Amino acid sequence: MQIDWLNEIIIAFIRFLKNPLLYWMIVSALFVNRKHTKNEMKQFGKRITPRFSEWKGTLFISLCTSLVISLLAISFGLLFTYEIILILCITIIILNFVYQYSLLSASYVIGIAYLLLFPSLATLHTSYYQILTSLTLLIGIFLVVEAILLWSVTNHHSFPERMNSKRGSIIGQYKLKKACFIPFFMLVPGETMTPIFSFWPTFPLGEETYSIVLIPFVIGFNYLVKSDVPTKIARQIAAQTALLAIIVMVFSFLSFYSQYLSLLTVIIAIIGRILIQLNVYREETRAKPMILKIEHSLKVFWVMENSPADRIGIRIGETIVKVNDQHVHSMKQLESVLHTNESRLVFHLKGNDQKERTIHSKVYANSLAQLGIIFL
Repeated sequence: MQIDWLNEIIIAFIRFLKNPLLYWMIVSALFVNRKHTKNEMKQFGKRITPRFSEWKGTLFISLCTSLVISLLAISFGLLFTYEIILILCITIIILNFVYQYSLLSASYVIGIAYLLLFPSLATLHTSYYQILTSLTLLIGIFLVVEAILLWSVTNHHSFPERMNSKRGSIIGQYKLKKACFIPFFMLVPGETMTPIFSFWPTFPLGEETYSIVLIPFVIGFNYLVKSDVPTKIARQIAAQTALLAIIVMVFSFLSFYSQYLSLLTVIIAIIGRILIQLNVYREETRAKPMILKIEHSLKVFWVMENSPADRIGIRIGETIVKVNDQHVHSMKQLESVLHTNESRLVFHLKGNDQKERTIHSKVYANSLAQLGIIFL
């Protein structure tokens, strides 16, 4: 039976809305947002990060990735099976339930699906070789997207936390946490479709016919850092993730010649992602904290988004040395200067690299709360 493309896409959207993963991620996002609110209210007495920050700024990346993968799937005949879709959904839900966003990398999610199906896929589908190659290629693509998400992380997209060190000092740390929902179209062995145009390519699927399915997918990460500003560390991790993505993509293309190379590709993706996480954990555990509560020092722990301090360019990790030529060593002194010089402020700041700079501003802020700066 022939099914036109429009009907097939409508059916794909209906199936998409029936997928429990879509509703699970909505519930998960609400739960994580509530948890952040409770933690920040407990530590800072107010909400200091925007709601649903994990998802903020991901819509454009999501749409572009969805379009690229869907075009690749339809143009080059990338294949999924219903077994893969089911395993992916279950894996994402389990990993998200247990670890939130920490293990929602394609290396883990798609890698697990691959390893579970590899022994039996040849007996289930005649196009198993093409399916395995599709999985490895998708891992590479999603790792590229993960690197882009990491590179796009700003200080405002991290989550600040106070904690006690092993020596009893109060230090500041940040969670680099991001999640991105990416639905994409894939070909699944099923019913035959009529091409949109007469020149539309046909796909070598043997004797099998196929249909289009819209698949919900989620990628994410969660790193705990304290040695430097969140943006700088996020970009270092992004570079490592991008390198892994390139290696996986190269092996993915080579896997067209051997199914065992595709298995090697998945193993490289999983081990590589584990090594990145372990390296970040080891480096951050050994490193000295950038933010440490010290008497007579005003190092900026957090700057509220869209606050006066944010608009004039005060950054996380900088130390406020003087305000209006008056040395300030405590929050009480800073509050006093702000209260007596509300309309015009000159900040003398020192960065982590010990370089000093001066900010001349016309802001109205007669308290730290209005200025939008948080210290430990």
